[in-house]
Amino acid sequence: MSRAGVRTVRTILATALVATVVTATGPPAGAVTPWPGPPPHQVLPNDQADPKCPAGHHCTGVYVRCNWSGTWRTLRAWYAEDDRNPATPRGMVVFLSGGEGTGYNWSNTPQSVPFRTALINAGLAIVHVRWYAAWNIAPSGDRAGMANVACRPVALLDRIYTQEYVPLNITTPTGECGFCVVGNSDGADALAYALTHYGPDTTLKLAIDAVVPVSGPQQAAMRAGCLNQAGYQWDASHLIDIDESYGYRYTVGDPNPPPCYRHDTSPAWKDGRWVQDGVESGGTDYDYPETRIHLILGTVDKTTIRNHARAWETVLEAAAPALCDFQSTTTGSRCREEFVAAMDVKIRSDPEGLNAVRLALVWTA
Repeated sequence: MSRAGVRTVRTILATALVATVVTATGPPAGAVTPWPGPPPHQVLPNDQADPKCPAGHHCTGVYVRCNWSGTWRTLRAWYAEDDRNPATPRGMVVFLSGGEGTGYNWSNTPQSVPFRTALINAGLAIVHVRWYAAWNIAPSGDRAGMANVACRPVALLDRIYTQEYVPLNITTPTGECGFCVVGNSDGADALAYALTHYGPDTTLKLAIDAVVPVSGPQQAAMRAGCLNQAGYQWDASHLIDIDESYGYRYTVGDPNPPPCYRHDTSPAWKDGRWVQDGVESGGTDYDYPETRIHLILGTVDKTTIRNHARAWETVLEAAAPALCDFQSTTTGSRCREEFVAAMDVKIRSDPEGLNAVRLALVWTA
């Protein structure tokens, strides 16, 4: 099948899932209640040393606070800066880890050493983010949802941007790093929410020059995943992750599974919360004229991972058809999907995948 044919098939598939409940470029349509918007958030100093600070780095501690239910929720975090970072960098790259985000996953493999060295030699300062506990889990009984708990990484990105990047007085052409963010798996979701749900609320929409989502975002087409639709089925652990963002606690085999795990078809979930919290369906902005998007997927990634990510791609292309074409190989598109052979979500151990990320970050106009 031709490239155009492949694109047409996956566009029809993704659009069919979301067209009945969302507009192409904004919040849910019809009777669906839109996401109420970004919660108040703030970042405060935390002087507690990070026991996991990587060798050759210096770590800064913070308390990230978000208020999505009338109560401030506080989570401790650190960000690690490489001691070899250039004194006068051409740009800065922030790395967000997958899973719960509690480790410096981009700096803890032998393969990552030459990768980081190459970026530093190219003039880029490197920053890694780590959470004390899972950023994507709400307190028990708190029906926050993914869009609200994403307040945590968004607030921390904003802090790094304003406190570490802005004082460097770096100016770059559109799409060049600049201030760039890389995230794999759940980290890709965090950076996607920064654009879709939080862009109008912070300086981040215009501040982020490029994003590199890897094996994600997976929280696109959340409705399809929780309803177990063909091509979008999540495994048990991912279903539980979604439910934990709503404050549920569940062990497989318990007689009363929570909504996503049991594929609840009630309107409150299938036409409500899962649409509001879907990264491609509940946001307020899907057009980013100042931001280059370079999405990397691997042949070993599950088909469902690719389908969820491409549901997000489809909505972004519809929002800016003249400028965003993930299948384009021309320089005119600020969106690109790259497919890396033999790579999966564990990209930090994959030399070919890491090289694809490196090339995306050192890209010049």
